[in-house]
Amino acid sequence: MKRKITGLLALSLIFSLTGQVFASSRVNKEVAETAQFLYQTVDQPNFGTIAGEWTVLSLARSGEKLPDGYLDNYYKRVEAHVQAKNGDLSKNKFTEYSRIICALTAIGKDPRNVAGHDLVKPLSNFNSVIKQGLNGPIWALIALDTKGYDLSPIEPAQEQNSRDRMIGEILRREVKGGGWNLMGDKADPDMTAMALYALAPYKGQARVKGAIDRGVQALSDMQLPTGGYTTMGNENSESSAQAIIALTSLGIDPAKDYRFVKSDASGQKHSLVDALLSYKAPGGGFKHIHTESQANGMGTDQAMEALVALKRFEEGKTPLFNMKDVALQGGQGRGGKSQEAFTDLEGNWAKDLILQSKGYGIANGSGTFQPGKAITRGEFAVGLVQGLNLGQRPGKAFKDVKDTDWYAADIKIATAHEIIFGRGDGNFDPKATITRQEAFSMLARSLNKEKADLAVLDQFKDKKDIASWAQEACSVMVGKNLVKGRPEGLAPKAEISRAEAVQLIHQVAGAK
Repeated sequence: MKRKITGLLALSLIFSLTGQVFASSRVNKEVAETAQFLYQTVDQPNFGTIAGEWTVLSLARSGEKLPDGYLDNYYKRVEAHVQAKNGDLSKNKFTEYSRIICALTAIGKDPRNVAGHDLVKPLSNFNSVIKQGLNGPIWALIALDTKGYDLSPIEPAQEQNSRDRMIGEILRREVKGGGWNLMGDKADPDMTAMALYALAPYKGQARVKGAIDRGVQALSDMQLPTGGYTTMGNENSESSAQAIIALTSLGIDPAKDYRFVKSDASGQKHSLVDALLSYKAPGGGFKHIHTESQANGMGTDQAMEALVALKRFEEGKTPLFNMKDVALQGGQGRGGKSQEAFTDLEGNWAKDLILQSKGYGIANGSGTFQPGKAITRGEFAVGLVQGLNLGQRPGKAFKDVKDTDWYAADIKIATAHEIIFGRGDGNFDPKATITRQEAFSMLARSLNKEKADLAVLDQFKDKKDIASWAQEACSVMVGKNLVKGRPEGLAPKAEISRAEAVQLIHQVAGAK
């Protein structure tokens, strides 16, 4: 009897796994087909809501192969637009800045320096951000959190924006019973979904968690027997798409969670994903409403975003708008020149990462990276600022660092964030090499004071060589599995190479 039950369980597991594989392959197929439709019909995306940023973002996050030059040519058109507008994209619609920040981050371009203009800075004014009502703080929060961008200090102080202030504004606008709307006292599926994925990174806060739980329930309550939603009197594809993005951002499966699988009058079950796919157009793309005969631009863009969000969810990747997995390339305007490639990486274990990240600016535009070379304090400061995307802040000046030095700006930024410090005598010593324990300490400071467990250091036979001031930092890095030992132990006093520095910075950037 026991053997028979075991066999049934095994058979059940096989069927379960088969279903999961089928579901994943179905999503992959839909993403691939929609990607092809998009880059064929939108062959020259430009700055804008339609055939612009949302198209580029979903394609960039899809993992699909795009035509050569597709994204680079888009960026050139954006640069031309930003230059023509002198960086002033709008006086009243500050979601213009949020949208471009999301798209540029998705393609690995730094929005803080586009044709010499910082497109993140305008979001630093709270009064400007809320001009569009609830849309403003929702999308500013989403945009800033794509890569942890910092807001700039502005005057007057009462207009200074902050994440806490935007979260408070979103929570203040929650309707009675849960959910959000642009106006009125009843929740709207689109606004509720967008508010949910804006708040998702803050679900650990008690006040936010309660609002998220109510919002998720409101989304479930609004769902139709078809699995979809009605907005402004019409059942439409975009509402289903937004709900999928929200749920995947919260770690909820929109295809299987019982709260989002509804039954129609005949007893047929329909999930959110079923509802979205019912809008597929005959020639490719997605319709806005079922009665349309062909694809709709907005409908296709948002459906693609939802499909990519679902694909990333099933593959265990970061959510659609969490772009910690994207390395920003060039254009940052700090730490010297951007470098497109290096000629001395063949056969090096870190080749792909160094090329992808452009070495985080460590090589200062040189044609060679010298991956085995010990990194200096000045170079490491550049790598920290560019790799961790630290926002620009006024920092401390050092006697031995001139403003004309290529690493000067990044040293000031890193010290302002209290990640690195000087020697205590007014000097920074930028040309001195650093040890592993010094690098671990700098990186650990960027992790928001993670709790240290010193017991994890017991595994290293050279534990006694770790300086007392570095023990907590080393234990944080080891405990979070961000660093490994060497055959001789942790080797805290050994120098760290440029290649090792890039790997460490990349790992910490993904853990933040």
